[in-house]
Amino acid sequence: MPLAISVEVGLIICFGVPKPTEVSKQAWQLFTIFLTTIVGLIMTPLPIGAWAFVCLMISVITKTITIKNALSTFTKGMIWLIVVSFLFRRRFVKTGLG
Repeated sequence: MPLAISVEVGLIICFGVPKPTEVSKQAWQLFTIFLTTIVGLIMTPLPIGAWAFVCLMISVITKTITIKNALSTFTKGMIWLIVVSFLFRRRFVKTGLG
């Protein structure tokens, strides 16, 4: 059920709401994918990482963004610092040190 709701929100925004004339087609598609991602993160049809990856790949498959742009954020050091800090947090809580 959460998966259907998350996908339905994206489809309604994409096809049911008229695109403003000032907004490009690519920007509107990216907006609908972003809203679908946020609704999915709230509804959790899949684990957070899997849902984010699915939405990222949907944006590449629909040619909203290029694969180079989609994967370019994974080369940034700050992103990996955030990921590692969450992993450390999880281990501290699990071992009882936190």
